[in-house]
Amino acid sequence: MSAKLLLERTLLSAGVWLLLPALTLLGFRSSRWQDFFRARPFNDSYDAMFIAAAAGIGLTSFWIWLSCRERRQDGKQRVRPVYCCRLNAFHLFELAACASLGFLNFTVGVPGSALVWAAAFVCLLTGTAMVARSQTDVVVEASSRRTIPSLAMSAFLIAAATLFILFPVLQPWSGPPELFVRWHPFSPAAELLWRGIFLSFACGMLLAAVDPGGRHRPFVVLLVLSGYLHAAEMAVDNLVSARMGAVNRNPEHLYGDVLGWFVLASLALLFLILDRRNERGTRAPSIR
Repeated sequence: MSAKLLLERTLLSAGVWLLLPALTLLGFRSSRWQDFFRARPFNDSYDAMFIAAAAGIGLTSFWIWLSCRERRQDGKQRVRPVYCCRLNAFHLFELAACASLGFLNFTVGVPGSALVWAAAFVCLLTGTAMVARSQTDVVVEASSRRTIPSLAMSAFLIAAATLFILFPVLQPWSGPPELFVRWHPFSPAAELLWRGIFLSFACGMLLAAVDPGGRHRPFVVLLVLSGYLHAAEMAVDNLVSARMGAVNRNPEHLYGDVLGWFVLASLALLFLILDRRNERGTRAPSIR
């Protein structure tokens, strides 16, 4: 696999996630075209959450790009982390998220965003296919050893994916959970889009559980960056709403969805710290 192609695809990915959400949700707000890009009833809170979470995806891509540009010398060989030369759970998550956003936006009657995300899916899929067909002679690090932190993270990812699928993907958001997860004004169309995003996260978690500290490390970084940004945006939204007397001021959000994403991101960060400490000086390069 060509490391150069993967770097190019990574930059494309960063541009997609850092630019498209703001373009579709902010660029056409309060214009005659907003019905083509935003699901009714319009919900500014859901829009801001998506922009924050997507920024985490874009920053993860940028982190991969920076990491893969660095080359550690091992004798006369160039050594890269395994995720710099292999497709991984992060790439699967991106494709699943773009596909679901394209399909579900079309389903809820938002053709503009449907076309935008369908185009993003085609571009990322094309880049992924080109990377998968290419070859490289770059030496990469072996996948991480199955340490206690790695095994614990795998179990956590499987459990989190199961919870994501059981709720919020499959279960209704009304009833007792409503105060903890739904933001006013209630928008079933926007919530359907979020179900697709949560399902994409679940798919990525299940694949990342195979090797969270090695090949699929970028997805764990995604959970940290996107999780903290998502949680921070929701916390600010809730606290500002409380101060201004808006309808999203219920404190249940702070120990519901806000706390949930904060805990998810914190556990992922803790794993990265422990795993890095365990792996210092233990990885040997291998030709793949």
